[in-house]
Amino acid sequence: MEGKLKKRINRVLIIAFLIGTISLCCNTQTGKQNSSQDKPTLLDEVEALARIPSVAGRENAAADFIRSRMSDLSLKQDALGNVVVTLGSGKPRRLLAAPMDEPGYVISGIQQDGYLRITAVGNSFNFGGALAHQFHQGQKVVISTKSGLVYGAVTVGSTHLSRSRQENSRDLLPFAWQEAYVDVGAESAEEVTALGIQMMDTACLIKRPTILQENMIAAPAIQSKAACMALVEAARRLSPSRIKGTVVLAWTVLETLNGRGIDAIFHSASDPFEEMYVFSSTFGFSIQERRIRPDTVPPLGSGVLTDNPDNQGLADLILAPHTPIQRGRLQSPRLKNTKIYHLGLPTRYQWTPVELVHIHDVSKLADVWVKLAGGKTVEPAAVPPITHPVALARSGLPHTELSQLLAGLIAQYGVSRAEGRVRDYIQTLLPQWMKTATDEAGNLIATFGEGDEHIVFIAHMDETGYRVRSILDDGRLLLAGSAGYPWLWEAQAALIHTESEDIPAVFEPREGSFRAEKRRPSEALSVYLGVNTKAEAEALGIKSGKSTVTMPKQMQRIGTYRILARGLDDRAGCAALIKVAHTIDPSLLKRRITFAFSVGEEIGLVGAITLAKNIRDATYVCPVDTFVSSDAPLEASVNADCPLGKGAVLRVLESANFTPQYLVNNVLYLARKNRIQVQVGNTFGGTDGGPFVVYGIPSLPLSWPGRYSHSPVEVLDLRDLDALIQLITTMVQQ
Repeated sequence: MEGKLKKRINRVLIIAFLIGTISLCCNTQTGKQNSSQDKPTLLDEVEALARIPSVAGRENAAADFIRSRMSDLSLKQDALGNVVVTLGSGKPRRLLAAPMDEPGYVISGIQQDGYLRITAVGNSFNFGGALAHQFHQGQKVVISTKSGLVYGAVTVGSTHLSRSRQENSRDLLPFAWQEAYVDVGAESAEEVTALGIQMMDTACLIKRPTILQENMIAAPAIQSKAACMALVEAARRLSPSRIKGTVVLAWTVLETLNGRGIDAIFHSASDPFEEMYVFSSTFGFSIQERRIRPDTVPPLGSGVLTDNPDNQGLADLILAPHTPIQRGRLQSPRLKNTKIYHLGLPTRYQWTPVELVHIHDVSKLADVWVKLAGGKTVEPAAVPPITHPVALARSGLPHTELSQLLAGLIAQYGVSRAEGRVRDYIQTLLPQWMKTATDEAGNLIATFGEGDEHIVFIAHMDETGYRVRSILDDGRLLLAGSAGYPWLWEAQAALIHTESEDIPAVFEPREGSFRAEKRRPSEALSVYLGVNTKAEAEALGIKSGKSTVTMPKQMQRIGTYRILARGLDDRAGCAALIKVAHTIDPSLLKRRITFAFSVGEEIGLVGAITLAKNIRDATYVCPVDTFVSSDAPLEASVNADCPLGKGAVLRVLESANFTPQYLVNNVLYLARKNRIQVQVGNTFGGTDGGPFVVYGIPSLPLSWPGRYSHSPVEVLDLRDLDALIQLITTMVQQ
């Protein structure tokens, strides 16, 4: 049986697993990826650079990528990391510069329990406003180490345990970086070191640029990264022999750390520059009462912005409000006779994780760079194919087969009452002997074995998410539903699920986010998908009340034993039942067993209500679901104190159920007899066993301890899931 399951998983899941392990390099939003035969477009190159972490002071990977796109030019890199190319000679001397860096964090503490503390780099987060750090809470991050990228999660309290924390989420102030803990799957400081993480390594949000309608791209710091690729495009088109004077092209470091990179360039130059054309990502801000405030900028697709009414001979530049990060630069004595112009791009959701630019504007910026250089253009040399950096999977990790099974299940999307894709996928993974049926609610059911006792095991197929409540006249979507803390979805990548496809989109930051005073938004979440009218949205197949919305999800292994993903609740329970199904021989069973994969658990146990009405002869029911554990730094251990890595959990007491003692004793006896590691605990929340209790059928929830429930960064330990599989197998076969 084990061999059959392994072959089936390898055949069906290998693509999903590979997507999960190299998520930094595959464009999961659009399904596009450059092959060696493709000719990369400017959008392809911008997207590729957007996938590369480049926290201020640690921009080497971005610099290497930029250098790789101009292999025919004589490039130099100074001691700070600025990439520079000089074309022509003599005067006038002009500098064209674009910054490579982005805001981020450094690892400022490694705790004995394996958690990391972080500190923000530079002052650029000021432009993100009150929610700049909150957009990182409950999200995946990547840590850039000497040996490669390491995945982690900025922790968040589980919604179920808010009562234990004695908090009302409506009263919480915006999240600050000082509150942040990062979970990398380590259980000690020594394990952190073994992962290659050191103090002062940098961290930033995981890279998942989102392309909207094939002409817009959303990602953190996408303005600057788009400008860098526009300058690359200009460099490829310039003819050095036709340039009058000297043109220095520079891709600079440390811009978000007071502009120190470009400072070094103009202070170290042999002669002053007569003109400087510097890209800035802070258009749309002004100073009011000595404080940075957002201001109005032209819409996407308008062209290139400038802060100087002298258009440098370019009539199509658009004057816009601007506040440079490093205002003191303008007062440098060396710049006494230098004309400084800032250029920018129209941007939506500026300085958020879904900062959005239009590729038309990026292309126009490339044209402007060429004209400002004063040279004649030439046909650029052939653009090399893009080779994305890959976060190599660590070899030799335990429980590979189980993690592959989970990866495939997690890759399926299924918001409550839209679980069809998940149900169909589970059906392909079940053994051929297992005959299934789908009931009127949509539950997938299989009953097998013989005997007087009838034990029902239930894992739910649905995940938290949203449904389109209405389509506004401007094409934006208003959402309905609840998926944990709503602020964890703001300003993040989104997927709209229609009957025929998944459409990339972004969750909008709330109106007035720059000055937000509370963590929780007061209005319903909304989504932008890059269209301008309701008719355009409807033409894509989006339907009010029917289309669902989630966040892109991929599974990562963290540490040695742990899994990081959205939707572990309850794909892990589904994986457990699938694994058990391939382990047992139904002809040898002494009792009847039902495996059910239910719908609508997250919106009121909808599928379980139907199951309970139809299965009245059950001896007892075992919901297989997450045990929301307090094993996390933001939780109070007075409740739900079942640590990860210590075994499966009997969820004896929950909000609406208290399992009879005899059932608990029987299962604990089986566990001890078979040397299966099991914990006993209580937590808040309910399970699919609740509707059965109404009919006098006892419920014994079987669980694994999980962190950060109903968030994008749920975490489990594969040792616990393996213990749960052993326990269910033993219960079925006893």
